[in-house]
Amino acid sequence: MKITSMTNQHDNTKNKILIAMMILPLIAIGLTVPTVQVFAEHDGDNVEDGVDNCPDVANQDQIDTDNDGVGDACDPRPTFADMDLDDIGDDVDNCLITPNTDQTDTDGDGLGDACDSQNEPIFQQIISQIQAILASILGLDDRVTELENKIVVFEELFTDPALEKANKAQDKADKEQQKADKTGKEKDQEKADKEQDKACDVIQEEITKLDDKGITIPTELQQLSNNCPV
Repeated sequence: MKITSMTNQHDNTKNKILIAMMILPLIAIGLTVPTVQVFAEHDGDNVEDGVDNCPDVANQDQIDTDNDGVGDACDPRPTFADMDLDDIGDDVDNCLITPNTDQTDTDGDGLGDACDSQNEPIFQQIISQIQAILASILGLDDRVTELENKIVVFEELFTDPALEKANKAQDKADKEQQKADKTGKEKDQEKADKEQDKACDVIQEEITKLDDKGITIPTELQQLSNNCPV
């Protein structure tokens, strides 16, 4: 009976030692192995801060409607398109892909100094900008279409005033001709001829201005020039 008791006591001690040998390494690992963070990411959206377009706001989808580099989730103006990030909207920016917050346009040609080249027609500069954009954002068809539409609007800023000025001059000449036809007087016809010469000068001047800027001459303005001698 005494021998059995000693044997059991020996076995219990042995078991305790084995359990301790198993637990101690686990405790040691827990105390010595530091917690390792694979990448910096603190807004909880599982997108690394270095590439997260909203590092302080969770937005796993990373949606950026206006393509300005700031996600919709933290963009105060998520639909404010500003390609060159100069805080000037693309719809009014006189340099679409060149940052120019001051919008300075010394020569008043509608193109900011930051992207203006006096040796290149304005319209050609716009084409060059579109080519650069196409090269950098291939696949964004909607964006390209939007820019092409802006070119049409840009041209109208010049063609509409030119047409208005040419039509006004031609209307005045037409009234003088109607008066001359009605009276049949030679002096009235001479006056009508002089007025037509003035109108032709205005029409040709407007055509030359548009041509110098590389802008397509509107059909209506070309038709008005048909009244003028070559």
